[in-house]
This record gives sequence, structure tokens and C-alpha cells, in this order.
Amino acid sequence: MLISALNFDPLLHFNRPALLLNNSTVYVGFGSHGDRCNWQGWLFGYNAATLAQTFVWSTSDPTSGCNGAAIWDGGAGPAADASGNIYVATGNGAYDGTKNFSESALKISSTGSLLDWFTPFNRATLDANDVDLGSAGVLVLPDSVASTGHPHLALATGKIAILYLLDISQPNPGQTKMGKFNSGSNLDVQEVIPVPPPNTTQLDGGIYGLPAYWNGNIYSTGQSFPLSQFTISNGVIATPQLANSTNTFPPRGATPAVSASGSSNGIVWVLDLSGWTGTGSAVLYAYDATNVSNLLYSSPASGTGAAGAAVKFTVPTVANGKVYVGGQSTFTVFGLLPN
Repeated sequence: MLISALNFDPLLHFNRPALLLNNSTVYVGFGSHGDRCNWQGWLFGYNAATLAQTFVWSTSDPTSGCNGAAIWDGGAGPAADASGNIYVATGNGAYDGTKNFSESALKISSTGSLLDWFTPFNRATLDANDVDLGSAGVLVLPDSVASTGHPHLALATGKIAILYLLDISQPNPGQTKMGKFNSGSNLDVQEVIPVPPPNTTQLDGGIYGLPAYWNGNIYSTGQSFPLSQFTISNGVIATPQLANSTNTFPPRGATPAVSASGSSNGIVWVLDLSGWTGTGSAVLYAYDATNVSNLLYSSPASGTGAAGAAVKFTVPTVANGKVYVGGQSTFTVFGLLPN
């Protein structure tokens, strides 16, 4: 399979996001390789059976220079709703609301048409300081936590470290539900700041990857943040947090993952990846999903039982009663030892 499009340069573009398989289509996102021009953000669709390209869509105009708006999302993949619409977030670059959509959460149809979007009112400040909204992906929430007025919801966030609650209901022609861009204030549903104040100046700060959801709870962490647990119901995120972990997470934060037996026995798994700049081990933490101030387990940082050398943006994968952690040259499996 050759990944190609008009003005797409594989030398300058980099597939950082995870892949999404939905309704027999594989979605592949691209951003820049070190912000080297000429680059844009790209979303490709491929038939999962034949690998034929079904569509390609660029987040910024690829015909008029280095317009940016990468899809990288801190390793998070595109998200999909029940109707098959796809959601991604973009980083720094050009914005005009017609061909260029930097610093935005985008709703794209399964055939590659832009349906709606959200762009923070202070996008120019974020862009000037490289405070990417696109350092994190978009989390589509279940309709069970929505409201009559906002029946379909999603969360967007990023280096700014604000959780933006967005209405992703289908808009009428010429209208918006997500809010698009409004220069005076954001037209979103709600904004929650896990660790005040928001970050508008630090290139390397805020939230990366993706928050997690389980059973009416939202879990999020970021750079030098604890793991925060918020509850959500009837379209409202309750503030302040229900609970915080007693430890904090390092630069680039972490992406939580939840395992559970339906609505019981929930565990939030998070990796401390501070060792990724050298050969330090990833450290696996497990928290009680009903109250993340209760730490259930942490793996040793070295020696017997430690994971392999950390890789940034790694997410713990839970399956078959085990937790799998990828490393720089190792693959570590955590689980209960036999009696």
C-alpha cells in the first residue's frame, strides 16, 4: 500500500497518531517530522480489506506553503462516533476557517468532508507560543452522560490543559454545534481546568495523549499533574475533582487506560515514562477507578519486576487479565503470578 496524495511529502510528514479501524475503514493521521517545511496535517482513509484509498483530507492548504496544523495528538488515534464520523485535533499552523484549521478539534465525515469544528478564541496566542491543542486527541463520550440540550458530547484538550466539553450533535446546514471559532469567547458546553492556571506560554506543558472515561468518570493527567478524576452526568462535569492521585506525572504526562468488569472492579492504569530520554524503566501504576487517591500497585523502577526502557506516549494495553507495556527494545507483561 502506497500512502500518497497531491503535495504529500513522506520525507517531511510523520505518522504519530495511532490508527483507527472503524466500519471497515482504516484511518491514518499524519503531522510533521520536526516542523520542517513544507508540511500540513493529513487524514487518510483506506479500505481494510483491499487497502484501496477511500479518501484523503488535509487540515491546511497544501498548495500555498508551510501551513502546518499537524495531526499528532500525542500518540492518540482518531476517534469515531456512532454515526461513523471521525474526530482529530490539530497543532500550530495557519487558520482561516475555510482551508486552514490549526489549533482545532475537527469533525470529519467517514468520506472525508469537514462537518464541524471547535477552535479556542485565543488560538493566535496558542499558535504563537506553540501551545498545541493537537498534543491530545478527542475523546467521544457515551450518550448516557449527555443531556437533552447536548445529546452527543466529546472532550478536547491539549497543551493548554483545559478540558473542553463539546457538543458533537449534527448541526443544521450553515450552523455549528461544536462552536467553530468565535473571537470573543468559546462557544463550547463547558471548560474544566484540572490544574490551574491554563498553560498559554509553555511549549512543553499541559496535557498529551488522551483522557480516559469509565462509568461516569473522566480521568486525566498532564505534565507535572496528578491523575485527576472528575464525574460527569446530565451533560455537566462536576468540579472540583472527585479525587487526585498522590503522585504526579512527568513531562509529556501520560494516557490513562481503564480495565473493569462492566461497571465494577474498575482499575485505572497509567505509565510514568520519565525514563524515555535515556534508558530508565517505564513505571506502571494502578489506581482504584472509583477513587484514584487509592493506589493499588506500582511496579519497581529497576531490578526484578521492572518494565523495559520507557518510550514516550506509550499507553498500557489491558487484555486477557494482563497489562502489556511496550519499551525501547522490550515488551513487558504484568499479571498475577500462579499460586
